[in-house]
Order: sequence, then C-alpha cells, then structure tokens
Amino acid sequence: MEKFYAPRVNYYGREMTQAEVYQDKSYLIRRWPVRTYHVVPGSVSTSCSDDESRCQITLVMDFQSENPALRTGVKGETTVSLSLIRQDAQMKIERENGVSLLRSSCKLIAPDWRQKSNWRCSASHPATADFVS
Repeated sequence: MEKFYAPRVNYYGREMTQAEVYQDKSYLIRRWPVRTYHVVPGSVSTSCSDDESRCQITLVMDFQSENPALRTGVKGETTVSLSLIRQDAQMKIERENGVSLLRSSCKLIAPDWRQKSNWRCSASHPATADFVS
C-alpha cells in the first residue's frame, strides 16, 4: 500500500490511513474473490498541474465480481476518480472515489463458475447509492 497510496487518503469520502484502505480492499476481495475489470474505451481523462506534482484521473470501468462459494455475483459500470500527489519522486493516490452507474445481480446456475455462460444476471439498472463493487 505504501507504494501506491499516500499516508492519509480520502477514500470514498472518508479520511483513512493506508492500513485502513488495505483493510477495506481486503474485505472486498474476500467478499468478491473473482473479479474482471475493463476500462471503457475513450473514458479516461487526465489532467496534471504545470509542475506535475498533482494529477487527476477519471475513467469509466465495466466490472463483474463473483463469489463462487456463495453462487452470487454483481456486474455493472462505475466511475473511478483518483487524485495523485508526488511524494518521494513517486505519484501516490491521495483521493479515491467513484460512483456506480449500472448494476446487475448475478446467480451461478451450473457448477463451473469459470464459464461466463453459467452465470445469469438480471437486467442492468441504475445503481443505488449504497452499492459498493
């Protein structure tokens, strides 16, 4: 985490330490251990200060997250917004945020979870504010 995140991070609206961000990401990986992400082409936007000490990156990402043991999953589309600051000659994340745009619930209908055709997902609908991918 030290390599990628600043010592204090505004993480989805909450001030957190690197350890707290790591704890949250670890929880999400345990909850959804199988994940697929794709950046939507043409959705990446970057801007940096003149001295390149600060940068802002935004993008839209398609995702599918699954928990084969629970036979459940979610898929959808979300924004990702990162603010980076130069520290020790390296860019580090000082703010991470995003908004879920679309969401579908998924169920595993056959034993082999690796086959995408074995997952049935509801129609995509606008995501609710409390959804976390």
